[in-house]
Amino acid sequence: MRKVAWRDDRPAERPARDPEGKAAQDAVSGNGERQVAWKDPPIDPNRKRAWKDAPEETEKKKTGRDHPAGTGTAQKHADGKHAAQKHTDGKHAAQKPAGGKHEARAEKQSRPGHTGKKRRKHLLIAGILFGVIALAGLSVFVKELQAYRKAADYYERLSAFVERDLEPPQSTAAGDGAGTENGAGAEDGTGTQSGGTSGSRFGKVRGSRLDFSNLRRMNPDVAGWLSIPQISFSGPVVWCGNNTTYLDKGFDWTESRNGCPFLAADAASDFSLPYSLIYGRNMHNGTMFGNLDRYRKKSFFEKHPTFLLYTPRQDYECAVFSCYKTEDASEVYRMDWKDAGEYSAFLERIKAASVYDTGVNVFPGDKVLTLSTCGSAYTGGKDRFVVHAVMRRVE
Repeated sequence: MRKVAWRDDRPAERPARDPEGKAAQDAVSGNGERQVAWKDPPIDPNRKRAWKDAPEETEKKKTGRDHPAGTGTAQKHADGKHAAQKHTDGKHAAQKPAGGKHEARAEKQSRPGHTGKKRRKHLLIAGILFGVIALAGLSVFVKELQAYRKAADYYERLSAFVERDLEPPQSTAAGDGAGTENGAGAEDGTGTQSGGTSGSRFGKVRGSRLDFSNLRRMNPDVAGWLSIPQISFSGPVVWCGNNTTYLDKGFDWTESRNGCPFLAADAASDFSLPYSLIYGRNMHNGTMFGNLDRYRKKSFFEKHPTFLLYTPRQDYECAVFSCYKTEDASEVYRMDWKDAGEYSAFLERIKAASVYDTGVNVFPGDKVLTLSTCGSAYTGGKDRFVVHAVMRRVE
């Protein structure tokens, strides 16, 4: 035990501790002054330092306020939760649950209402995402419909303007409309019909009842006019030397998903070759060649066996003799039929490929027109649907 003595009028000064652990004494002159002396016990270097303060004092220093009795230390709860226990050496340690993190998580998830709240949260997030996606899809769908409707309205107005003065043609062919084997009814390809009069490409000649002058001013690529009311199409046919430009451009050169029917790049722009091919979009709203596949049914063909093609040089009534499904690599897309024997065999094959017998004959001397569109308006792909027709001149 330390003993401290001091004078009555001033506190005693504490001398420096003796580093050697011996008794340190400080004697003051004896004129009534008291002596201050103490003795420190020797320091044991192997002794562990005890906890500096009691748990209550530590908590008080941290929080700055006193706690009620029993709250200065963490206690173990009856329900098995964590408890901080005091070690034998005076330190605190937080005990982990016996089961580890997995049991703690399972305990948390097993609380009443936890699973239901989590499920409702997930459903809410899924509902919001679904609503956003649905609104975006609806917006795109509405824009597509507006674009299709705009293009359809344009072709309807153009058709009404072009065909306002047309009269039903009178075919020059007799019987079932079959052509002649020697091709006497064909044009010579020089701008002069056999036994007829000559004229310019866009001039109005004998047998042509459609005025192409206005159409030429609208678009100089115009090559003809198709009138197929049974599939709800009447509109221009263009030729520009490739098979891509008019896939996404309308007749007025504006961007259009409907495009515009066009002659194959290798075809003759004046339909002077024995074989001609016209491409048209298969639109899901029925515009362009969207209804061409109605010819799959023989009952439809029997009601509508022909359609009309107007060109600046000559008008034609086209008699359907074959229709079927094919692929984009089919020989029907070949245009360079120079050998008469090969071309004759080709006509026999496409006649035999028809899904039903139309009763219309085709001969090597006949001009043939093929209409082609995609097999599906939605899937695209390689499938194609084609309609072949014999071109008969009309007056």
